[in-house]
Amino acid sequence: MNLQRHVIIINGVNKTYQVESIRPDGYKYAVKFHKNDKIYTYSRDKVIWLTNPLSVEFDACHVFVNGKKERNINSISLFANGSLKYYAITYGKDFTKHYAGSEVDIRRSCLFGKTKKVFDYLQRCAGINTLGIDEDDESSEGILSSIYRALTLWMRIPQRLYISIRSKVLRRRLATRYCFPLDAMRARSVL
Repeated sequence: MNLQRHVIIINGVNKTYQVESIRPDGYKYAVKFHKNDKIYTYSRDKVIWLTNPLSVEFDACHVFVNGKKERNINSISLFANGSLKYYAITYGKDFTKHYAGSEVDIRRSCLFGKTKKVFDYLQRCAGINTLGIDEDDESSEGILSSIYRALTLWMRIPQRLYISIRSKVLRRRLATRYCFPLDAMRARSVL
């Protein structure tokens, strides 16, 4: 069974890893498990067979599984049926693992396009600034440079919420809220 193309839920449990083959058989499914010659039949209300996943673009995203940031991701596929969601995440070249939709959090970085260019420019300026550099220690860095290096900016609102907002004013307010760590009024009060 190709883990990137199928998710098989039997009695509410993901059995995709154990299934060798599945086929419709009238009002039932005929399921053959690995290392077992017997074919089991399940009624259609006990089996959810998800196919035709959607490919998820994750270039400007951070992917978290159970709160832990994932790395070395090759592809992400989304299987959905109503409110039921499963993700197939392929690591490296050929290791695929399934996760329930509630286990995966995909956060789009707000640093892309012009915003990324501005942020990179500000980060380079911070690196040039000598504020806080210890003159005796060649390896020390300035205060601003260490702050910019530690920053990671993600949109914490679900992308579908942002896309579905109709009000241009509210959309602009949300978009600018996540671009930089300080808005103009806070920046003035800090200075």
